[in-house]
Amino acid sequence: MIDIYLKMLFSLLVVLAILGGAYLLLKRNLYMQKKESLFEVLDYKPFGPKMGVMALKCGSKIFLLAVSPTGINVIERVGINELGTEDVSEEEIFEKIKKLKEGMDELN
Repeated sequence: MIDIYLKMLFSLLVVLAILGGAYLLLKRNLYMQKKESLFEVLDYKPFGPKMGVMALKCGSKIFLLAVSPTGINVIERVGINELGTEDVSEEEIFEKIKKLKEGMDELN
């Protein structure tokens, strides 16, 4: 009688292992497909519900956008080449965006 329970338990473990392996393969394949996207949100600072300022990177351009309940407006367009050198690190880009946002905060 015990051997039947052991066989059933072993079969259950095998089925669970197969399902777990299939899940990991699917998860990995889905992650691999999302490698690159056209847009990358660098930073977002909310000012209220559905309102804020967003820094969005698209290719070699960075857009500073004003988000409001009625729409999205472009505040400024900056090319990565205009930020200084062509070999700009992401940290330097974030610093430039923070300076732009601080300047806008001072205006408000």
